[in-house]
Amino acid sequence: MIYLIEYNRSRGSIVTFRDFDDSQRRAAEDSRLGIELDLNRKGIDHEVVLLEAASKDALHRTHQRYFADLTQILKSAGRQNVEDNKGRESISNNKHRLTQSVLSIVPAPPQRRGGPTLDSTGGQHDG
Repeated sequence: MIYLIEYNRSRGSIVTFRDFDDSQRRAAEDSRLGIELDLNRKGIDHEVVLLEAASKDALHRTHQRYFADLTQILKSAGRQNVEDNKGRESISNNKHRLTQSVLSIVPAPPQRRGGPTLDSTGGQHDG
């Protein structure tokens, strides 16, 4: 589905909401252009967008700012941050465990003693 939204940023509200079948892309684009031209002539500063989503519910999830008030968005963002941090902690812990496992399996490279080495100018000499 294709969704046309005219959004009044200053009020935080939807002015126009229309949906189009995927086969109506040209009609959706023409509608968007018509609204933008009309708003421009009138000197009105609204956001006009075409969005694609599998359903209206999916659109609400992916573009919440058009449908929720600021309080709802902040609450949702707070929940998302908590979930993201839980994921990061587990990734960090797993990374640490993996590093420790690899270090216990892979032997350290042998220490070189004596033999030729390079000095700061790139010249070779016996160490």
